[in-house]
Amino acid sequence: MISKNSARNFLLLICTIAFVSACNNDSNPFVADYSDAPPLPDTTSALSKITFESGLIYYLIEDGNPESFDLVIRDDAYMYYTTRLDGEIIGSSYVNGSTSPVRVNNVGTQSTINYVGDGFVEGVLGMKEGERRVLVIPEDLNSTTETLVFDVEIETIDY
Repeated sequence: MISKNSARNFLLLICTIAFVSACNNDSNPFVADYSDAPPLPDTTSALSKITFESGLIYYLIEDGNPESFDLVIRDDAYMYYTTRLDGEIIGSSYVNGSTSPVRVNNVGTQSTINYVGDGFVEGVLGMKEGERRVLVIPEDLNSTTETLVFDVEIETIDY
């Protein structure tokens, strides 16, 4: 028969082993999974390329609904996005299996999406529902020290 102290010590040992195993980097539940994010569109086959004086570049990948109004400052928009830095995804609406767009309230007045700056706002203004763009935002127009690439698609605009 096992004594109470032996049983408690055995249980404590099992719990400690389980806890240490769970702390393995491969099973960290707080690591963002971007595996459902779509690949970056091929900008060489873009419908158009626009370069702004600020240094922002956007590629029009898909036209939006011609019946839709243009996105303007202070509109609310539901959008899908993926942010890349040096080809690596650092943020996305597709995180951890999500298939829902992100709501961006008051476009241009607050940031729901990380790393945005003046370049993101400048790049999405004028978009229509269903439109998809790739924004190349230089470091002086975002909150990092490097160029960011945003793949953005507007699902709906609340006027």
